Amino acid sequence: QEAERRCRRKIRTISGEEEARLSALGVASGMPGATGIMGDLGGGSLELVHLTRGEPGRHVTLPIGPLRLLDIADGDRDKARKAVDHHLEKLDWLAESKGGDFYPVGGAWRTLARIHMEQVHYPLHVIHAYTISRRAAEELARVISRLGRRSLASIHGVPRRRLDSLPLAALVLERVLRLARPERVNFSAYGLREGLIF
Repeated sequence: QEAERRCRRKIRTISGEEEARLSALGVASGMPGATGIMGDLGGGSLELVHLTRGEPGRHVTLPIGPLRLLDIADGDRDKARKAVDHHLEKLDWLAESKGGDFYPVGGAWRTLARIHMEQVHYPLHVIHAYTISRRAAEELARVISRLGRRSLASIHGVPRRRLDSLPLAALVLERVLRLARPERVNFSAYGLREGLIF
């Protein structure tokens, strides 16, 4: 109400499902032929959407964002993994998407892309459409998901505000890739905002 008063604009609160659809449209606006699964990881939730040549299809919003997992697991990685798997294993259509790309959206997953770029000395600092194999992404996610604050702080490009949440964001990516088994991971700098404009 305060924001509406100050901005003199009506604020519309969207559902998790609409957030998923708009994020997928954001990816499609930057990669028109996108085929596979879009995953938008926020602090509290993960939105997954099946894309076919840029058209959104089946979608879901799950309460497994890294900040929520911090509360659920209280530092216990196995507890966090079980919580993530509990939600993902119900999605039979994830495995049906095998062979397409996975399109990660969200700041935490962009941080993982930056880490990989540093590791391989990628010459450009452009995350949009930065593409790596599923195996490379799984290995990176597995390593990052097991690191503590001190180790993460020593890695160039990891913002201080992500030191607690990044291992859990990496864990979610690792578990999604394990089930979806995409050919490649194709990072998107476009998401919800671009989807709304699109």
